[in-house]
Amino acid sequence: MAKEENKHKVELNVRIKDSDQFFAQETTINYNPVEFVIDFKCVTPIQEFNQNSVLMRHNIVMMTPFHVKSFLEALTRLVTDYEKKFGTIKRPAELEKAEKIMKKQEKENVTTTNPENYFG
Repeated sequence: MAKEENKHKVELNVRIKDSDQFFAQETTINYNPVEFVIDFKCVTPIQEFNQNSVLMRHNIVMMTPFHVKSFLEALTRLVTDYEKKFGTIKRPAELEKAEKIMKKQEKENVTTTNPENYFG
């Protein structure tokens, strides 16, 4: 009997390779009928050879719709717990201020001429 139990024993070696961690200040989420694609992005301005450049790193996570829904439920529960402990999560004042500045700049840059169209 002991030999028979050992016959069905399976050994499995698991190796975990963590990718580099980074702060993601932007995400893009898309979906198709079989999966959701979540792209976490980190955009960092850098100065190279007297040129303004941007370094963009990103990690893509693909999940089935079922797993996305489970993830959403877990995230909702965790955010609710967080807000009970630390208070309501609010939009940063700096972001509000930056948006007002951008809107003002957009209004100043609006031209009164008709924009070109594809029909000539």
